[in-house]
Amino acid sequence: MQEPRVVRPWPVRVSVLLLVLEGAGLCVLGLANSAWLSWARFGPVAGLQPQATVALFITGIFTPVGLVALLAALGMLWRVRVSWLLAMLVQASSLLTSLQLYFTAKPGFIFPIMVCSIVTVLYLNSYEVRVVFQAEPLAATVEGLDEA
Repeated sequence: MQEPRVVRPWPVRVSVLLLVLEGAGLCVLGLANSAWLSWARFGPVAGLQPQATVALFITGIFTPVGLVALLAALGMLWRVRVSWLLAMLVQASSLLTSLQLYFTAKPGFIFPIMVCSIVTVLYLNSYEVRVVFQAEPLAATVEGLDEA
């Protein structure tokens, strides 16, 4: 017997693709910043210089957020309900971090991150994606209210 084919609406596929691209980009960005950070270049450190502080901040935030984005994309492929919430938390944290970096250090790489996060949020909030990850169908909820 043939197993039923799982149909994923195209907004779910686009959301997964955007999460994978964003997760991989954030991981590469975080790891590249940690490779750039050479303690020998800063000499004897009485206090961290501003460039080193920003590099540590970027590495410490973007690498774990990128890994969680990849985990959320994998969960969306398997239709795990909590993955939608995880993906939204990733977008919120990457946008918040990008805004903070914009107002403090103004690096040029945050604009593509912000655009990708905004587009991903729009796709995650589309009707087709929300229906796939909805906890229980709306009709069952309404029927449950009518019986009470």
